[in-house]
Amino acid sequence: MFDELCPKHLHPFVSSLIESSARVAPYSSASLNDADVLKTIKESIDEGTMSGSLFSRLVGLDEISSKRLLAGEKMELTYRSMISILRMADALRN
Repeated sequence: MFDELCPKHLHPFVSSLIESSARVAPYSSASLNDADVLKTIKESIDEGTMSGSLFSRLVGLDEISSKRLLAGEKMELTYRSMISILRMADALRN
């Protein structure tokens, strides 16, 4: 199922996280906290590499929701938002 949805060029860690989070809680932000995905994005925003409003737009959240998410609050996410966040963290790590 995920072969069509998850491009092969993604870091294997991200592909693995997508598959495992989909099995456990496909729309829960909890799996993002466990893997330091949000920490990577938050550090990028803190360093000025990316703005918080750009992050919000790229992942399809309003600014209040994205701030809550980055603060570690558990939230329900759409599949699109989850994939966008995982891809963004993967790009920021490289």
